[in-house]
Amino acid sequence: MQAIVRGLGASALIGGVLSAGALVAQAPATLSVSSQTPSIQLTSPSTLAPFRAGGRFFYVNASGELRVRDGDKGIERGLLPAGTFSTVAPSPDGKYVAYAVGPTHSGPYDVRIRDVQNGRDLPDVLHLARISPAPWSHDNKGFLYVREDASDGRQRVYYHGLGREPAKDALILSQFDHPEWRYAARVSDDGNYAVFTISYPSDSNTRIYFIDLADPGKPNFGAPVVKLTQAFDARYEFVDNAGAYFFLQTNRASPRGSILLANTDVIREARWPALIPQTDDSLLFARTAGNEYLVAVYQTASGADVAKVFGPQDPAVLRKEIRNRIDSLKKVRDKNDDKRPVRAMGSRGFMGNGPAIRLEPRSDMPVPVGSTIIAMNALADQDQLFYTLKLSDGTTQSFVYDVTNGRNEPYQTRP
Repeated sequence: MQAIVRGLGASALIGGVLSAGALVAQAPATLSVSSQTPSIQLTSPSTLAPFRAGGRFFYVNASGELRVRDGDKGIERGLLPAGTFSTVAPSPDGKYVAYAVGPTHSGPYDVRIRDVQNGRDLPDVLHLARISPAPWSHDNKGFLYVREDASDGRQRVYYHGLGREPAKDALILSQFDHPEWRYAARVSDDGNYAVFTISYPSDSNTRIYFIDLADPGKPNFGAPVVKLTQAFDARYEFVDNAGAYFFLQTNRASPRGSILLANTDVIREARWPALIPQTDDSLLFARTAGNEYLVAVYQTASGADVAKVFGPQDPAVLRKEIRNRIDSLKKVRDKNDDKRPVRAMGSRGFMGNGPAIRLEPRSDMPVPVGSTIIAMNALADQDQLFYTLKLSDGTTQSFVYDVTNGRNEPYQTRP
C-alpha cells in the first residue's frame, strides 16, 4: 500500500505475451514449466488488457496492433503493427518499449527496443533472448533479460544497458552447476529489487532469488544474490513487495493457492504467514492496485471466474503496528551494525516493513455470468485497474475498475 499496504502496489512496468497475428481469448497464464518447452510462463500482466507506463496508455486493438496515446486526452497512434511482436515491456517512464520479435513465448527470440516518441527502433538487438513484462531498472537505462546459449541451451541472466553492445552486457545470474535451470527475471514495482523465478525443466515447482538493488535511481545489480526460497518444494510466484516483504502466490500447503507474506530479512519459509489464505476456489492470479488493495482472481468449482478485492480491516491500527515493527527492526539492525536501509514511509508507503497480517475481503468486481477474465493490469500507486473479459457471446470487452469506490466503466479508446 502506498499509504498502507502499498506494499500491495500494482505493477507499473506492465507488458505481456501476445500471440502474433491476432488477439485470442485465453485464460490468464499460470506459472508453469514443461519438459517439452522448458521456459517459465509467468502469471504476468498482459497486453490483452490496457496498461500504462509513465504518462502514456498502451493497448492492443482487435487486429493485434499495439497502440499508444499520451495522457488521458491524447490522440492514439500505432506503435507496433500486428504480427510483429509477442512480448512487450515498456520502460517505467514510458519512453521506450522493449519487445520480442518472435511467434510465441515458448522459445527464445530477438529483442528490440522502440522509441515511443518517434516510433523508431534503437540499434540494439538481443539475439536468443527472453524478457519478462517488467524487466526495466527504474533509472530507465536498461533491463534484465535471459539469454540462451545456442550450443547447449544453458540460460543466463544479463543486464542490457541502452546503446551497449550485447556482448558487453553484464552477467547477473548463472548457476554453473545447474545448466538445466530456467530463469525469468524482473524488477520489482518499487525498483528496489531484481527478482528471479527459477524452474527445473521436469518440475512445475520454482524457486525465488533476488538482489537488493539498494537505490532505484542507481541500482546495484552487482550486489549479492539472495536465495529467498531454498528448494523446489512448491510453486512460488512474485506478485509484488512492500519494502522488505514479498507477496508470493504459492501452492505450498495450499493446493488451491494462497498469498504468503515473505519477510526477506527472515529466510524461513515455515514462518511466513498467509496474507490471503486458501479458499474453496482455485486462485488463478493476483494483482495489487491503489494504496491498500489486492485483487485475487479465482475459478470456482463450476468453472466461473470470480474477482475479489481485499484490503486491511483497520488501517489506523495497521499504521500503529507497522511503526512499532519499524522501530524494533531499526534497533536490531543498529545493534548488529547492519547498515542496510529500513524501507518504510517512503514512496511505497507504510507497509515497507509490514506486519504479519491477513487482508480481508472488501468487495467483488463485476464479472457477468458466463464471462471469463482473460487479462488484468493495474496502475502503480493509483486506484484504477484495467481488465478484459471474454463475454458469453464470444466477444471481448475491456473495463476500468476503481477499487476504492467500485465504479466500473468500459475502457474508452480515443481514435
